[in-house]
Amino acid sequence: MIPKVFGFADLLKESNTQYVVPFFQRGYVWKKPNWDELFNDVMNNIFDWDVESMSEEDVKNKKHFFGAIVLKDDSVDPPRNKYLVIDGQQRLITCYAILLAIHRKLIEVEKKNESGHASSQKFKYDFLVNATDNENNYNELKVRSSQGDTLSFYKYISGDVNPILPDGLLDREIELNTEALKPLFTYCKKKLDADFNDRNKLLNIKSAILYSLQFVCIYLPDDFDEQVIFETLNAKGVELTPSELLGNYIFGEINRSNTYPDDATLENLHYDKWLKLQRKLAKARRDMSNSEEYSDFEAFLRCSISVGRDKMLPKGRIIYYRFKEWCQGDKVLPEINKIQKDLDYFISYINPSTKPEFESSMSKFLDVGIHSVIPFVIAVLREHNNGKINTELAIKLFNITLTLIVRLKVSGTNPKYDTFFPNLWDKIGKSPDNSDKVLIEIINNNRWIIDDTKFIEYLKMNVIYRIKDQKFCRYLLKNIDQKVSNYGQEIDYSKFSEIEHILPQTPDTEPKWVEHLGQELEDPELQNIIHSIGNLTLLGHGNSAVQNKFIEDKLKHKAYADPMPPITKIAADIYNKNQEWRMASIRTRSAELAKHACEIWAWEK
Repeated sequence: MIPKVFGFADLLKESNTQYVVPFFQRGYVWKKPNWDELFNDVMNNIFDWDVESMSEEDVKNKKHFFGAIVLKDDSVDPPRNKYLVIDGQQRLITCYAILLAIHRKLIEVEKKNESGHASSQKFKYDFLVNATDNENNYNELKVRSSQGDTLSFYKYISGDVNPILPDGLLDREIELNTEALKPLFTYCKKKLDADFNDRNKLLNIKSAILYSLQFVCIYLPDDFDEQVIFETLNAKGVELTPSELLGNYIFGEINRSNTYPDDATLENLHYDKWLKLQRKLAKARRDMSNSEEYSDFEAFLRCSISVGRDKMLPKGRIIYYRFKEWCQGDKVLPEINKIQKDLDYFISYINPSTKPEFESSMSKFLDVGIHSVIPFVIAVLREHNNGKINTELAIKLFNITLTLIVRLKVSGTNPKYDTFFPNLWDKIGKSPDNSDKVLIEIINNNRWIIDDTKFIEYLKMNVIYRIKDQKFCRYLLKNIDQKVSNYGQEIDYSKFSEIEHILPQTPDTEPKWVEHLGQELEDPELQNIIHSIGNLTLLGHGNSAVQNKFIEDKLKHKAYADPMPPITKIAADIYNKNQEWRMASIRTRSAELAKHACEIWAWEK
């Protein structure tokens, strides 16, 4: 494993040689800041920002260190040489793409100058492609990625959109989903058009990439496990995401234990059970414009792997370390099969419309915002899918869980949900038909049963409106409004987007409120009362129009009256009866709303 110092020309000039990025590596991730840095390094350290005045030989004699590349010989079909790129793929793919773009630009310049294509053709066959292969056109490329970039390379260099491929359908499907190289090719074209727009400049930038950029090249011995080396190198260098580390481990372990089906290649298995999951989740998030952290791929893996565990896995690399600890050898493939199925359950949580029978329950969970419940949701949906519980019982379990969360949140209790929900089904599912009764029993044993009397008192006295938890506050108000509504039809609550304080948060700024409240302005309980449910309502036109106005003026304003939600009408009735909106009036409304809340979030009998 003796390191050697090379330029890209030393790698690419070898005939019938291909450098392949293994499937277990991450896809191409460099972006414009990385490309800018590369070109700026070349301009500064090689050209001293003067491309035109240097000769091609001068450029070749300039050297600039460009990192390291780790390779492993994977040749199985002599005389064709194949090397796996274990580390340095971002550099290698970027420079290969730049060279392809230079070749295309050189053809354009030669055509314009009517000077023939001798330089561009020599460049192509010396460094960019191997000999023609009529069985697999991909073998003609010097650099190949298994993450869907190969087809982009081939089309770019050949113009052929239908290469001859043994596994062509799979590669086309991957390429359609990634398109990671298109922004790079676009960037290269713009860069070359702007800064290297004549033949001499193009030859100079070509020589800079091929000869001036130097890197340390390390060749691994045959008995080294490339996936372990990849993991070790990246643990100490380039920061990989937990899901990338996990993917590397999972498919490395499947390969080492030789447990994948006879009719599947490891690469196809990786695509079907890993890459497809990521793209399926990405599509679901796009469909619902969901960019929340709880819905990304890492969050999904945390939730799926946490099912049945004593505790919800924390964020970060601990997901990867724990999975390695728990799951090895022939246990890995069944686990990845389980994860594959779990994705549908996870998507039904983040995008409730995908599972109509549970849409109402999932929407409520989203509104409540306690995402530690997801492992329990996944566990219940697994059992429902396996036929062990019916839809009615699953919904009953979800309703009990929602009642628990709502009542605890209103009370101000913050239990350790991350230790309660992951293995909850294991505790209640031993007798599936009675799982709802066992769940109530467990809640009771934890002393989490908040009865109606306490629930009403908490709603009357506790702060419900919090800046960081407005979604939950709106959920309470919306559901209570639906309960007391006499419209006889569904209300579009998307139009009631804001939470309004009837008695404003700063009443001392409005003379009418100062006069109306009198000494209550000094009462230490006033701020809690202001943020209690009895003083809150939903507003359809934005509260900037009413802000600190007095209640009488608010009730006449279009923002309140067009239309007036039922919960606002309750406030109007209380005010109109006594011409008062003080602390006692707010407590009266809190008590009335709380009675409805008790019916909505009632314990199962």
